[in-house]
Amino acid sequence: MIKKRIVVLIFLLSFPFVAGFPINGEAYTIQKAPSFNLKNLDGNEISLTDYKGEKIFLNFWATWCPPCRQELPAIEKLSKEKNIQVLTINLDPENNIPAFMNAHKLSFPVLLDSSEKARKDYYIVSIPTTYLVDEKGYLVKRHIGPMSYQQMQNFIETRE
Repeated sequence: MIKKRIVVLIFLLSFPFVAGFPINGEAYTIQKAPSFNLKNLDGNEISLTDYKGEKIFLNFWATWCPPCRQELPAIEKLSKEKNIQVLTINLDPENNIPAFMNAHKLSFPVLLDSSEKARKDYYIVSIPTTYLVDEKGYLVKRHIGPMSYQQMQNFIETRE
């Protein structure tokens, strides 16, 4: 019985390291952000390496997702007011994203993940999911679920 409890305790204590990512905003094992080449709404190919040397707020979302739509105004505000590069990756590119952006008066950069490669590379299982990529290209934080503007500010300003 004691051995079983010790094994369970060791598993629970090591789980964050095995999983690699925290649930929301906590520090985790640092790793390079997976590279991607995705088209933006103008059809131009954008690469993560285009933003080398910049801190990136990287958000995965879809138009059909109510929590995603809830946080879009805060992302718009963040993209205009903060000293950070905002990139969003839309996971439903078959929808008319330009019309959606115009209807909601949004202007932040949107990349289209039509092959689902970025979704898989970033282990997106729930949206919205947001990563913070540091200036050296490392993933330093992850948040699952919608955030308010204040939560976004805290997310990008604090580093565990």
